[in-house]
Amino acid sequence: MATTRELTRATAPLGVFEPRLFGPRWLKEFDRFFTREFPFTTGGEAFEAGWVPAMEVFEKNNLLTVRLDVPGLKKEELTVHVAEGALTVEGERKHETEEENNHWYRRERTYGRFYRTVPLPEGVNAKEVTAAFRHGVLEVTVPVRAVTTPAPHKVEVKEPEEKVTVAA
Repeated sequence: MATTRELTRATAPLGVFEPRLFGPRWLKEFDRFFTREFPFTTGGEAFEAGWVPAMEVFEKNNLLTVRLDVPGLKKEELTVHVAEGALTVEGERKHETEEENNHWYRRERTYGRFYRTVPLPEGVNAKEVTAAFRHGVLEVTVPVRAVTTPAPHKVEVKEPEEKVTVAA
């Protein structure tokens, strides 16, 4: 008669759960994979370097709109530029608070530099790009040309002409 372990191995569709596979080495390999394959979306080193604001990108009515949530920043602390087919937004946040009471003193500092880049479609005129900043949200609007598909054209299929050769 088969043991419970042998029955489990034979009937488990994805194999047997082995806790030792989820040790530190496996987690390190998992982090290394995501750091290498998706460098801007990891929770590790990419975010330790600075602050990354949330970004929303959408296209509607031939306008590409990019919104960034940058609470606490002033418009003077932001830079928006278009170069080589990409829209880049850069900024730096510096925030300091100090509190002093009879028997205690508290000081907090937070800071971080960021940049976000969005590839733009072909044919964008950099001089038509506009940016507005209101209530901690930067909204950049880029006019894009409507993509027109050419009307279908029927091509007539002909038989090739026969060439006649004359012997000399």
